[in-house]
Amino acid sequence: MQSMQTASQSPNKNVRVIPATKPLAKPEDALDRPLRVAAYCRVSTEMEEQLNSYAVQTSHYTEKIKNTPNWEFVGIFADKGISGTAVKNRDEFNRMIRCCKRGRIDMILTKSVSRFARNTLDCIKYIRILKEIGVDVYFEEQGIHSMKAGSEFLISIFGSQAQAESENLSANIRWGKDKAAAQGKVAFPAKLYGYRRNPDGSVEIIPHQAAVVRRSYDAYLDGDTVLDIIKSLADDGIPSPDGKERWHKNTIIGILTNEKYAGDYLTNKTFCADCLTKKVVRNNGERVQYYIEDHHPAIIPREIFLKVQEEMARRTSLEPKGDFSSATGVGKYRSQYLLSEILICGDCGARYKRVNWYRNGKRKVVWRCINRVQGGPERCSSPTIEEQHLHDAIMQAVMRLAKQDTDVFRIIKEQIRAGILGGDDGIGDIEALQQRIALIDTEIDAKISSVTADNIEDYDDNAIMELLTEKSELEHRLQKAIEQNAAREGKEEKVQEAMQITDMLKNHPMKFDDKMLRKLLKRVEVLSTEEILLTFAGGLQMREKMQDTLKRMPIRKG
Repeated sequence: MQSMQTASQSPNKNVRVIPATKPLAKPEDALDRPLRVAAYCRVSTEMEEQLNSYAVQTSHYTEKIKNTPNWEFVGIFADKGISGTAVKNRDEFNRMIRCCKRGRIDMILTKSVSRFARNTLDCIKYIRILKEIGVDVYFEEQGIHSMKAGSEFLISIFGSQAQAESENLSANIRWGKDKAAAQGKVAFPAKLYGYRRNPDGSVEIIPHQAAVVRRSYDAYLDGDTVLDIIKSLADDGIPSPDGKERWHKNTIIGILTNEKYAGDYLTNKTFCADCLTKKVVRNNGERVQYYIEDHHPAIIPREIFLKVQEEMARRTSLEPKGDFSSATGVGKYRSQYLLSEILICGDCGARYKRVNWYRNGKRKVVWRCINRVQGGPERCSSPTIEEQHLHDAIMQAVMRLAKQDTDVFRIIKEQIRAGILGGDDGIGDIEALQQRIALIDTEIDAKISSVTADNIEDYDDNAIMELLTEKSELEHRLQKAIEQNAAREGKEEKVQEAMQITDMLKNHPMKFDDKMLRKLLKRVEVLSTEEILLTFAGGLQMREKMQDTLKRMPIRKG
């Protein structure tokens, strides 16, 4: 029992103190030794005032470092015309950090936290990196040494303030640009193929480059693909905007879709989603846009530009060739053969495909329904048609159209015109609306002028409001009528093209020509082995007989 009581008692502990033999090294103590010192300067724009500030900063720090005892001048690292919200593009800053990591710098002098970085995260990140390798950053304006205790808290406060200033500045600049754009005041790009921006801000056309732009638009409307245009330019030795022998596909697409070539300017196609990361995204309705017409000299008439956009949309929306086409359900446009696009099977509705057949070593070109080719006769029983027979039948129909008697030919042309324009010209509506609006203005002026101090009690405010309401409705209708008329003017060119072709064919028989027929034909449907149905521009339809198709005998497909 006694032994258990002894075990439960805690033993006496003997604690010995081991005193420190040398003082704890503090980060700031490193500042008392000779230091290799560099300075970092930055100005965010290249305006004259900022460049003067840059020169003053450089001179100040060079003199300060060289005149301070125990300081060895390493150099000045300076970024001109660079934003401080992101480190990625600040070449001199990054070079300075590399020198610090290689042990060549002990201290960095800079004017303020905002000059070092306007992004709080970047600022703290690099302060910590430098602190770990024993490099001090001295912010002169705030009087802060990054190596001293508590400095990171102060730096984060000033860094957050600098970041907020940058975000506010970005918002103010965007607001100013939007207000200027609303008044049609937008600076033209410094570089755009076909144009030159002069020092005074004026814009002029570069003739030889403009000729290439016009050529590209014309070729596209004639049925060429983007790759066809690229090959044509390369064959003629025309260099790309960056001087290379071959043009890039996106460059041609950019030319064909850029409204600036029509003399217009669309603002805010993209925008900076974050002023810190500088991430640029496409504007899908998140930012207001302004479309400024007649902003600068046009290389391409607006009507031609709109026709190219229509043609692009048409090619993109082509129906699939057949039931066995790609999973996208969209057909692929090919410029080489017009019939690949418009020759349709009357049995299943799929498109026809050009196929090489061989018999006794001789090549024969035929057209076959793609469902028949891929699915066999069980899928489609449409006929195979020899290309020459098909061409002959199409040209016979076109010539027959052109050679109709005068009255019939006039009716056909009117049908084509009506089909393309889609109704009357609407000019009468515009004139009637303008006359009624002018009459309302006269009535309103007369009513207001008739009011005097003697009859003001009898003034009928409701009558004025009714007239103003009617005028507002009429102005809305007038704007719609003007827009519809402008669309008709663009379609009128299509009418003229079709008319010119039919007039030419009437007197000068022509061979099958893809580019010419592309402007005249919309669809050719194979009805049977002996007949096709042609649909012309405007919806006019005509049946045409064909010669007998290929005789049914064993033929090897190639």
